[in-house]
Formats: sequence, structure tokens, C-alpha cells
Amino acid sequence: MFLLLRPLQKGRITYPTPRALAEKVWSKIKADPNEARILEPSAGDGALLAPHIDSDYRFHRRIRWDACEINAAHHPTLRSKGAKIVGHDFLDFRGGEIYSIICMNPPYRDWE
Repeated sequence: MFLLLRPLQKGRITYPTPRALAEKVWSKIKADPNEARILEPSAGDGALLAPHIDSDYRFHRRIRWDACEINAAHHPTLRSKGAKIVGHDFLDFRGGEIYSIICMNPPYRDWE
């Protein structure tokens, strides 16, 4: 398996979530994502929710999916998939919502 690491900004690397990994993540979640409030703290382009969005186009209209994404270039893509942008840097996020599902594939800083 090859990992694609791309510089996000100085000191940060992004690791795009492979489709198979996203499917595995959702296979482990017991809550019904149609009834859940979901937070993706480092959303990237929304790859973690791709299995649901691609399998049911209407999915992104039914779920409550909040996203934080530091790279503003991804915001239009996330919005088109149904995400509500609630923050940029999750480390500075001060949301007051209660989430039933939080899933993430965080960027790495300085290879840590």
C-alpha cells in the first residue's frame, strides 16, 4: 500500500483518506448516521464521508455534518457535499454542539 503525503502548509502534511479505510471506519460505527450529528474536525475534502455520499446522493441533505478544515480551498467542496463549515483550525474550535459521531484523519505536524 502506498501512502500519498502532500504538504498542506509549512510543517503540515495531509494524508488523504483512502476509500477502503473510510468504508472500514463507517462499518464500525453503530449509530445511524442519518440520525446522528457528525463532526469531522479535519475534514479535508470530505473523504471520510464519501462512502455514504456516493452510495446515496440524498444522504448529504439528510445528515447534520459539521466540519472544521484549515485549508479554505476545500470549503466549497465540503459545502457542495453537504457539510456546514463550523471552524478552520480544530485546535481553536469553540463550538457548543453535542456530537454523536466524531471521525477524523488529522494532518501531521512536523512528522509527529
